[in-house]
Amino acid sequence: MIRPHFDRAFFERIEGVIDGVFASSDYRVRNEGRVLPSQMAYARGTERYFAIQEAVMSVSVELGAEEATAVSGSFPIPLARHKRFFVAVCVTDSLKRLNGSKARRLLASLNAVLEPYQTDLFDSSEPVHQDAYFGMILVAKRQDSDQRQPAAIYFGVPTSTLRSWHFYEPVDKVVALYDEPVELVERVTKPRLRGTPRSATKASANQRLA
Repeated sequence: MIRPHFDRAFFERIEGVIDGVFASSDYRVRNEGRVLPSQMAYARGTERYFAIQEAVMSVSVELGAEEATAVSGSFPIPLARHKRFFVAVCVTDSLKRLNGSKARRLLASLNAVLEPYQTDLFDSSEPVHQDAYFGMILVAKRQDSDQRQPAAIYFGVPTSTLRSWHFYEPVDKVVALYDEPVELVERVTKPRLRGTPRSATKASANQRLA
């Protein structure tokens, strides 16, 4: 389900553009003299958020995605629609913070069709058909004062509750998955119920023997 919706180049390029935004935002806040030292962290975070949204959207649209918007209260959340996948970008230091957005919770409800069973979303031989799904680019901030690079960048497909994941991998691992051959899973024959209960069959046989 993921492979047909996303060009490999999308995952290859977003890591570079996000790394560039982190480095640029940190440099500007530290060297342009526009921010009080006590407010540098807040100014850097604000500039970085909007710059990452623009950078990822630019790559997405260039590769054929469509720009869309969800609204949380009065705040617009930009989304890139890659065929049937709506993708948001979240910069965070904790996965627990993701559930705080009403818009993200509503978007995650699109993935309810994938539950309660677990599907191999990358190479499923029998994909579940749905008009839309929701995925996230998750940019993890470092826990120290050095914010020139992110700690990690992930792609995730959350469950409808935003409390766990159907798919969650670093973007470099997602790129590597494109090199793995697609293997068709042999269909396992499903057990069939007997037309006549076994107990009834035995009773009938006993009667004949008597």
